[in-house]
Amino acid sequence: MAKIIALRSSEGAPFSVELERLSQIFSHLHAPYSAEDVRAFSSFYSSIYRDLSPHERLYAEGMVDLMIAGLEKKEYSTLIYGVV
Repeated sequence: MAKIIALRSSEGAPFSVELERLSQIFSHLHAPYSAEDVRAFSSFYSSIYRDLSPHERLYAEGMVDLMIAGLEKKEYSTLIYGVV
């Protein structure tokens, strides 16, 4: 099981609860990522995206990049929120 570490911004302040939850969801998924994995992540990501700070968005986009790199099938990338 993945160890969850408290997320902190570069200034040392904690990230939002929403980003912490997204990170928890991501940490419980394992590559290769299935369509079901992508949908679970993307559903929550799309619901919180507008509430994230610019710094948090960059962090979340890093998770998206990792997910894309580990997809079971490349076509699943279109299931990820914000990826066209």
